Amino acid sequence: MKLSVTLLLLASVVPTNALAQSPSAGTSPSAQASARLKYGRAVGVEHCPDEEQFRALLAARLGYDPITANGDMRVAASIALRGGRLQGHVDLHDASGAPRGKRDLSSAKDDCGELASSMALAIGIAIDPLSLTRPVAPKPPAPTVQAERQPSVLPVAPPHIEPLRDAIAPASPSTLTLRMGIGGLGTVGASPTPALGGALFVGMGWRSFTLDVEGRAQTSSTEPASQGAVHASMLLATLAPCMHFGPAITCVLASAGSVQANGSGVAFQRSDSAAYAALGARIGAEHFFSKMLGARVHADVLASPTRVSLNLNDTTVWTTPVLSGALGADLLARF
Repeated sequence: MKLSVTLLLLASVVPTNALAQSPSAGTSPSAQASARLKYGRAVGVEHCPDEEQFRALLAARLGYDPITANGDMRVAASIALRGGRLQGHVDLHDASGAPRGKRDLSSAKDDCGELASSMALAIGIAIDPLSLTRPVAPKPPAPTVQAERQPSVLPVAPPHIEPLRDAIAPASPSTLTLRMGIGGLGTVGASPTPALGGALFVGMGWRSFTLDVEGRAQTSSTEPASQGAVHASMLLATLAPCMHFGPAITCVLASAGSVQANGSGVAFQRSDSAAYAALGARIGAEHFFSKMLGARVHADVLASPTRVSLNLNDTTVWTTPVLSGALGADLLARF
Protein backbone atom coordinates (compact mmCIF):
# COMPACT_ATOMS: atom_id res chain seq x y z
CA MET A 1 0.00 0.00 0.00
CA LYS A 2 2.86 2.40 0.77
CA LEU A 3 4.39 1.77 -2.67
CA SER A 4 1.18 2.62 -4.55
CA VAL A 5 0.68 5.86 -2.62
CA THR A 6 4.22 7.10 -3.35
CA LEU A 7 4.02 6.24 -7.03
CA LEU A 8 0.82 8.29 -7.23
CA LEU A 9 2.77 11.31 -5.98
CA LEU A 10 5.05 10.90 -9.00
CA ALA A 11 2.24 10.72 -11.56
CA SER A 12 2.85 14.26 -12.70
CA VAL A 13 6.48 13.42 -13.54
CA VAL A 14 6.25 9.94 -15.10
CA PRO A 15 5.28 10.08 -18.80
CA THR A 16 2.08 8.22 -19.63
CA ASN A 17 3.90 5.86 -22.00
CA ALA A 18 6.91 5.31 -19.73
CA LEU A 19 5.88 1.79 -18.74
CA ALA A 20 5.65 0.74 -22.35
CA GLN A 21 9.12 2.10 -23.08
CA SER A 22 10.90 0.85 -19.95
CA PRO A 23 13.13 -2.22 -20.06
CA SER A 24 11.70 -5.40 -18.64
CA ALA A 25 13.18 -7.42 -15.83
CA GLY A 26 15.42 -9.28 -18.18
CA THR A 27 16.57 -6.32 -20.27
CA SER A 28 20.24 -6.37 -21.10
CA PRO A 29 22.47 -3.46 -20.04
CA SER A 30 22.73 -2.31 -23.67
CA ALA A 31 18.94 -1.74 -23.75
CA GLN A 32 18.72 0.15 -20.47
CA ALA A 33 16.80 3.43 -20.49
CA SER A 34 18.84 6.56 -21.12
CA ALA A 35 18.41 10.31 -20.84
CA ARG A 36 20.19 13.61 -21.39
CA LEU A 37 20.56 15.70 -18.23
CA LYS A 38 20.74 19.46 -17.77
CA TYR A 39 21.31 20.25 -14.11
CA GLY A 40 21.85 23.59 -12.41
CA ARG A 41 22.07 25.33 -9.04
CA ALA A 42 20.97 28.94 -8.56
CA VAL A 43 22.97 31.57 -6.69
CA GLY A 44 22.78 30.98 -2.96
CA VAL A 45 22.56 27.15 -3.10
CA GLU A 46 26.15 26.34 -4.04
CA HIS A 47 26.29 24.02 -1.01
CA CYS A 48 23.77 21.68 -2.68
CA PRO A 49 25.00 18.64 -4.71
CA ASP A 50 26.74 19.50 -8.00
CA GLU A 51 26.00 17.70 -11.28
CA GLU A 52 28.49 14.89 -10.66
CA GLN A 53 27.06 14.20 -7.20
CA PHE A 54 23.52 14.37 -8.54
CA ARG A 55 24.34 11.84 -11.28
CA ALA A 56 25.76 9.54 -8.61
CA LEU A 57 22.46 9.75 -6.69
CA LEU A 58 20.53 8.92 -9.87
CA ALA A 59 22.80 5.99 -10.69
CA ALA A 60 22.38 4.64 -7.15
CA ARG A 61 18.60 4.79 -7.55
CA LEU A 62 18.55 2.88 -10.86
CA GLY A 63 21.52 0.57 -10.44
CA TYR A 64 23.19 2.04 -13.53
CA ASP A 65 24.07 5.46 -14.93
CA PRO A 66 21.31 6.43 -17.42
CA ILE A 67 22.87 9.73 -18.51
CA THR A 68 24.27 9.74 -22.06
CA ALA A 69 24.86 12.34 -24.76
CA ASN A 70 22.13 10.81 -26.96
CA GLY A 71 19.58 9.73 -24.37
CA ASP A 72 15.97 8.85 -25.19
CA MET A 73 14.61 11.51 -22.83
CA ARG A 74 15.63 15.08 -21.97
CA VAL A 75 15.70 15.91 -18.26
CA ALA A 76 16.16 19.42 -16.81
CA ALA A 77 16.64 19.63 -13.05
CA SER A 78 17.44 22.67 -10.92
CA ILE A 79 17.63 23.73 -7.28
CA ALA A 80 16.98 27.31 -6.17
CA LEU A 81 15.79 29.45 -3.27
CA ARG A 82 12.19 30.56 -3.73
CA GLY A 83 10.46 32.57 -1.05
CA GLY A 84 13.35 31.86 1.28
CA ARG A 85 12.99 28.05 0.98
CA LEU A 86 14.86 25.41 -1.03
CA GLN A 87 12.88 24.16 -4.03
CA GLY A 88 13.73 21.72 -6.81
CA HIS A 89 12.20 21.68 -10.27
CA VAL A 90 12.15 18.73 -12.68
CA ASP A 91 11.09 19.11 -16.34
CA LEU A 92 10.86 16.14 -18.72
CA HIS A 93 10.75 16.06 -22.56
CA ASP A 94 10.97 13.19 -25.00
CA ALA A 95 13.64 12.93 -27.73
CA SER A 96 11.61 15.17 -30.05
CA GLY A 97 11.31 17.90 -27.42
CA ALA A 98 7.64 17.30 -26.58
CA PRO A 99 6.87 17.88 -22.88
CA ARG A 100 6.28 14.76 -20.79
CA GLY A 101 5.79 16.19 -17.32
CA LYS A 102 7.13 18.51 -14.66
CA ARG A 103 7.18 18.70 -10.88
CA ASP A 104 8.24 21.04 -8.09
CA LEU A 105 9.70 19.43 -4.99
CA SER A 106 10.71 20.93 -1.67
CA SER A 107 12.35 19.62 1.48
CA ALA A 108 10.32 19.80 4.67
CA LYS A 109 13.63 20.20 6.55
CA ASP A 110 15.11 22.65 4.03
CA ASP A 111 17.88 20.08 3.46
CA CYS A 112 19.83 20.02 0.16
CA GLY A 113 20.71 16.34 0.37
CA GLU A 114 17.13 15.30 1.06
CA LEU A 115 15.84 17.47 -1.80
CA ALA A 116 18.41 16.17 -4.31
CA SER A 117 17.67 12.56 -3.29
CA SER A 118 13.93 13.14 -3.83
CA MET A 119 14.59 14.68 -7.26
CA ALA A 120 16.85 11.76 -8.25
CA LEU A 121 14.17 9.25 -7.27
CA ALA A 122 11.49 11.13 -9.21
CA ILE A 123 13.70 11.29 -12.32
CA GLY A 124 14.72 7.65 -11.97
CA ILE A 125 11.14 6.45 -11.92
CA ALA A 126 10.28 8.73 -14.87
CA ILE A 127 13.19 7.35 -16.93
CA ASP A 128 12.77 3.68 -15.94
CA PRO A 129 9.55 3.00 -13.96
CA LEU A 130 10.29 -0.72 -13.60
CA SER A 131 13.77 -0.23 -12.15
CA LEU A 132 12.55 -0.56 -8.56
CA THR A 133 10.65 -3.79 -9.29
CA ARG A 134 13.43 -5.50 -11.26
CA PRO A 135 14.62 -8.70 -9.45
CA VAL A 136 18.22 -9.07 -8.37
CA ALA A 137 20.34 -10.62 -11.13
CA PRO A 138 21.14 -14.33 -10.45
CA LYS A 139 24.62 -15.24 -9.31
CA PRO A 140 26.94 -16.50 -12.09
CA PRO A 141 27.61 -20.26 -12.18
CA ALA A 142 30.61 -21.53 -10.29
CA PRO A 143 33.75 -21.58 -12.44
CA THR A 144 35.10 -24.90 -13.71
CA VAL A 145 38.08 -26.11 -11.70
CA GLN A 146 41.24 -25.65 -13.72
CA ALA A 147 44.54 -27.44 -13.36
CA GLU A 148 46.00 -24.25 -11.95
CA ARG A 149 43.85 -22.65 -9.26
CA GLN A 150 42.71 -19.15 -10.22
CA PRO A 151 42.41 -16.37 -7.64
CA SER A 152 38.93 -16.19 -6.21
CA VAL A 153 36.84 -13.14 -7.09
CA LEU A 154 34.03 -12.06 -4.82
CA PRO A 155 30.76 -11.33 -6.67
CA VAL A 156 29.78 -7.69 -6.69
CA ALA A 157 26.47 -7.10 -4.95
CA PRO A 158 23.94 -5.06 -6.89
CA PRO A 159 23.65 -1.48 -5.68
CA HIS A 160 21.25 -1.02 -2.82
CA ILE A 161 18.11 0.86 -3.79
CA GLU A 162 16.30 2.40 -0.86
CA PRO A 163 12.59 1.62 -0.57
CA LEU A 164 10.13 4.29 -1.59
CA ARG A 165 9.02 4.80 2.01
CA ASP A 166 9.47 8.48 2.86
CA ALA A 167 11.96 8.86 -0.03
CA ILE A 168 10.17 11.80 -1.56
CA ALA A 169 9.55 14.85 0.53
CA PRO A 170 6.09 15.97 -0.56
CA ALA A 171 5.82 19.33 -2.22
CA SER A 172 4.59 21.65 0.51
CA PRO A 173 2.74 24.56 -1.06
CA SER A 174 1.15 25.45 2.28
CA THR A 175 4.41 25.67 4.22
CA LEU A 176 4.88 29.19 5.58
CA THR A 177 8.11 30.75 6.79
CA LEU A 178 8.24 33.54 9.33
CA ARG A 179 10.68 36.42 8.76
CA MET A 180 11.81 39.54 10.52
CA GLY A 181 14.48 42.18 10.09
CA ILE A 182 15.99 45.52 10.97
CA GLY A 183 17.61 48.10 8.72
CA GLY A 184 18.59 51.65 7.96
CA LEU A 185 17.65 53.97 5.12
CA GLY A 186 18.17 57.37 3.61
CA THR A 187 15.23 59.36 2.22
CA VAL A 188 14.74 62.22 -0.21
CA GLY A 189 11.53 64.20 -0.64
CA ALA A 190 9.69 63.00 2.46
CA SER A 191 11.11 65.84 4.58
CA PRO A 192 12.50 69.34 3.95
CA THR A 193 16.04 68.01 3.53
CA PRO A 194 17.50 64.50 2.93
CA ALA A 195 17.20 62.49 6.13
CA LEU A 196 18.21 59.19 7.69
CA GLY A 197 15.90 56.68 9.31
CA GLY A 198 15.47 53.16 10.62
CA ALA A 199 13.00 50.36 9.96
CA LEU A 200 11.74 47.19 11.62
CA PHE A 201 9.61 44.57 9.91
CA VAL A 202 7.97 41.20 10.42
CA GLY A 203 6.35 39.02 7.80
CA MET A 204 5.87 35.60 6.26
CA GLY A 205 6.88 33.80 3.08
CA TRP A 206 5.14 31.23 0.89
CA ARG A 207 7.00 29.85 -2.13
CA SER A 208 8.11 32.92 -4.11
CA PHE A 209 5.80 35.34 -2.28
CA THR A 210 6.47 37.31 0.90
CA LEU A 211 4.33 39.76 2.84
CA ASP A 212 6.01 42.16 5.29
CA VAL A 213 4.64 44.79 7.65
CA GLU A 214 7.22 47.52 8.22
CA GLY A 215 7.52 50.35 10.69
CA ARG A 216 9.72 53.31 9.71
CA ALA A 217 10.95 56.28 11.72
CA GLN A 218 12.64 59.18 9.96
CA THR A 219 14.90 61.60 11.78
CA SER A 220 14.08 65.28 12.04
CA SER A 221 15.25 67.65 9.32
CA THR A 222 15.22 71.44 9.33
CA GLU A 223 14.00 73.98 6.80
CA PRO A 224 15.22 77.52 7.63
CA ALA A 225 12.94 80.50 7.09
CA SER A 226 13.45 84.25 7.08
CA GLN A 227 12.56 84.22 10.76
CA GLY A 228 13.18 80.97 12.62
CA ALA A 229 13.07 77.45 11.24
CA VAL A 230 10.72 74.51 11.00
CA HIS A 231 11.70 70.94 11.95
CA ALA A 232 9.96 67.83 10.55
CA SER A 233 10.10 64.09 11.14
CA MET A 234 7.96 61.17 9.95
CA LEU A 235 6.54 57.88 11.25
CA LEU A 236 5.21 55.37 8.70
CA ALA A 237 3.67 51.90 8.67
CA THR A 238 4.04 50.06 5.35
CA LEU A 239 2.46 46.91 3.92
CA ALA A 240 4.86 45.30 1.40
CA PRO A 241 3.73 42.26 -0.65
CA CYS A 242 6.70 41.06 -2.75
CA MET A 243 7.52 38.52 -5.45
CA HIS A 244 10.97 36.87 -5.52
CA PHE A 245 12.78 35.91 -8.73
CA GLY A 246 15.94 34.26 -7.44
CA PRO A 247 17.76 36.98 -5.48
CA ALA A 248 15.74 39.79 -7.13
CA ILE A 249 12.60 41.17 -5.47
CA THR A 250 9.79 43.44 -6.63
CA CYS A 251 7.20 44.82 -4.22
CA VAL A 252 4.12 47.01 -4.02
CA LEU A 253 4.14 49.47 -1.11
CA ALA A 254 1.19 50.96 0.75
CA SER A 255 2.21 53.40 3.50
CA ALA A 256 0.34 55.47 6.07
CA GLY A 257 1.55 57.55 8.99
CA SER A 258 2.08 61.09 10.12
CA VAL A 259 4.41 64.04 9.71
CA GLN A 260 5.40 65.82 12.95
CA ALA A 261 6.57 69.41 12.81
CA ASN A 262 7.61 72.14 15.23
CA GLY A 263 8.95 75.67 14.88
CA SER A 264 11.95 77.32 16.49
CA GLY A 265 13.36 80.82 16.64
CA VAL A 266 9.89 82.39 16.82
CA ALA A 267 7.99 84.08 19.61
CA PHE A 268 5.34 81.39 19.90
CA GLN A 269 6.69 77.91 19.33
CA ARG A 270 4.18 75.24 18.34
CA SER A 271 4.21 71.54 17.49
CA ASP A 272 1.71 69.86 15.21
CA SER A 273 1.21 66.72 13.12
CA ALA A 274 -0.64 65.79 9.94
CA ALA A 275 -1.69 62.51 8.33
CA TYR A 276 0.41 61.20 5.45
CA ALA A 277 -0.32 58.36 2.98
CA ALA A 278 1.50 57.06 -0.08
CA LEU A 279 1.58 54.22 -2.61
CA GLY A 280 4.68 53.02 -4.40
CA ALA A 281 7.00 50.27 -5.51
CA ARG A 282 10.26 48.64 -4.43
CA ILE A 283 13.01 46.79 -6.27
CA GLY A 284 15.94 45.12 -4.60
CA ALA A 285 17.97 42.00 -3.96
CA GLU A 286 17.87 39.50 -1.10
CA HIS A 287 20.46 36.86 -0.22
CA PHE A 288 20.61 34.38 2.67
CA PHE A 289 24.07 33.44 3.94
CA SER A 290 22.66 30.47 5.88
CA LYS A 291 19.31 28.78 6.46
CA MET A 292 18.34 31.57 8.87
CA LEU A 293 20.35 34.76 8.26
CA GLY A 294 20.48 37.02 5.21
CA ALA A 295 20.65 40.60 3.94
CA ARG A 296 18.65 42.82 1.63
CA VAL A 297 19.21 46.08 -0.25
CA HIS A 298 16.35 48.00 -1.86
CA ALA A 299 15.23 51.20 -3.52
CA ASP A 300 11.72 52.60 -2.90
CA VAL A 301 9.64 55.19 -4.73
CA LEU A 302 6.45 56.56 -3.12
CA ALA A 303 3.74 58.79 -4.58
CA SER A 304 1.60 60.67 -2.08
CA PRO A 305 -1.90 61.99 -2.83
CA THR A 306 -1.82 63.90 0.48
CA ARG A 307 0.19 67.13 0.46
CA VAL A 308 1.39 68.31 3.87
CA SER A 309 2.47 71.95 4.22
CA LEU A 310 4.68 73.31 6.99
CA ASN A 311 3.85 76.89 7.95
CA LEU A 312 5.80 79.36 10.04
CA ASN A 313 4.35 82.77 10.95
CA ASP A 314 1.45 82.11 8.57
CA THR A 315 3.92 81.51 5.74
CA THR A 316 4.26 78.16 3.97
CA VAL A 317 7.87 77.10 4.39
CA TRP A 318 7.72 73.63 2.80
CA THR A 319 5.17 71.29 1.18
CA THR A 320 5.64 67.56 0.70
CA PRO A 321 6.26 66.72 -2.98
CA VAL A 322 4.23 64.15 -4.87
CA LEU A 323 7.21 61.77 -5.19
CA SER A 324 9.73 60.70 -2.59
CA GLY A 325 12.42 58.02 -2.57
CA ALA A 326 14.49 55.91 -0.20
CA LEU A 327 17.53 53.62 -0.30
CA GLY A 328 17.79 50.96 2.40
CA ALA A 329 19.83 48.00 3.66
CA ASP A 330 18.44 45.37 6.04
CA LEU A 331 19.49 42.33 8.01
CA LEU A 332 17.03 39.41 7.76
CA ALA A 333 16.16 36.31 9.76
CA ARG A 334 13.73 33.54 8.84
CA PHE A 335 12.25 30.66 10.82
